[in-house]
Amino acid sequence: MSGRVVNRRDLADGVFKNQLVIPVPDLPLGPAAIVASRAGHGPPQIRIDDTDFTIAPAPLPVPTQYGEWRVPGYHAAVGRDGVVYVSLDLTGTTEPLVFEARALGYPLRFTNADIIFRNAQGFLMQLLVGVDGEPVPGMFVVPASDPRSSDSDTLRYSRHEFTTYFLQHAERTGTWTAARTSTTII
Repeated sequence: MSGRVVNRRDLADGVFKNQLVIPVPDLPLGPAAIVASRAGHGPPQIRIDDTDFTIAPAPLPVPTQYGEWRVPGYHAAVGRDGVVYVSLDLTGTTEPLVFEARALGYPLRFTNADIIFRNAQGFLMQLLVGVDGEPVPGMFVVPASDPRSSDSDTLRYSRHEFTTYFLQHAERTGTWTAARTSTTII
């Protein structure tokens, strides 16, 4: 891939830095190394090991209608360290949502402390445990009824509605548009 280095404000610290932004080529999900050099000349300028970069799946749109939804054949990514990545697109989801996720035929075991939600830029959005170590109300893990089950534990995520919030804050911001977010289940 080729791309151009641009000087942009870093979202983490607000400092302008040189950044190389390119679309991810068609690669299999999972660990991937990155090596970048100047127009094919000289030694690599950037080297990122596959322990530090994982190609995640395209975000799966979460339906905005109420109901039960199944996604047969969905493929998650697994990082070099064994972390499982699932990407969800919550664009337009403004109603209250109770989301339960379970992998059928994949005996993944996890606890409340194992779940991290990040947005599309990688920023931490939600944990299932508070700073005091107590569970966040409405968000928890239900262990499989049989630990030898071929299905995973179940993640339950309950989210409040955003329609009222958007309406209450519209006068301060002019117009509101829902930001595209992805949810990562680890």
